[in-house]
Amino acid sequence: MVWGLVYLSGWLLNLQTYLTRSFSGDGTLWISLALMALAEALAVAVNIYLLKHWTEARY
Repeated sequence: MVWGLVYLSGWLLNLQTYLTRSFSGDGTLWISLALMALAEALAVAVNIYLLKHWTEARY
């Protein structure tokens, strides 16, 4: 379960990097920042959700 969390975090970070690179060249800085913030918030939410269920399953 921990490895799934690490893998998912890495995948979301790669998605964030891809979105930032693909939109930053067009001058659409605000879209890039919004997508980056959205990807970061999604990663944090998924990590908290998985960590909560992982600790509940253990105890």
